[in-house]
Order: sequence, then structure tokens, then C-alpha cells
Amino acid sequence: MEKLLDMKKEHTKKCKSSDLLWQSEEFCDCDGYHTWDELYEHRIILWKALLSYQEDLNDEFGTNEKNRVWKSKLHFDGTMFDGWFISGIGIEKGEQITYHLPIN
Repeated sequence: MEKLLDMKKEHTKKCKSSDLLWQSEEFCDCDGYHTWDELYEHRIILWKALLSYQEDLNDEFGTNEKNRVWKSKLHFDGTMFDGWFISGIGIEKGEQITYHLPIN
């Protein structure tokens, strides 16, 4: 418990709201409340939840092109990022939402 409190104190020192990245000359690895790594992890969890919810809707009501959930290790041009895959909802150009996610 003491280690956790020490970590919180250190995090608070690094991430004072007056030291926000866009307000400071010195780079701060946070938004004032969470580190960028924490925010990225939250985004991944929320994205996976949205994909799961969309897949459930597709199962119940059928899939159409506007709400199709998909994933791929390759980009449209055949390139890829090692250790990552891309997932999305929808397949129409300009009408889809996509994110890269770590394979692990």
C-alpha cells in the first residue's frame, strides 16, 4: 500500500494541472490527471467494448456494410506494424472508424 501511495505522489508531482503539455515548456507525460499510457490503455478498453457491443448488435439484427466489425494485421496497401493489428467498424471509405491495437 505504501508503494502505491508513493507512486501516486510521484504521479501527482509530474502531472500538476499547471504543467499540462500545451501550457508548459517542459514536456509532461500526462494530461494533468492521467499519463498518456493510462489514457491509451483506457481508449483500447473502450474500443474493445464498443466492438463487442457492435458485434452483439450484428448477431441480433444482421450485419450490413455500415456497421460491420473487422480486424486485420495488414493495412489496405499491404503494410503492417509489427506487434499491432488494425480494427474497425464499417467499410465505406470516409465512413469507418479504425484504431491500431497491440496484438497482445
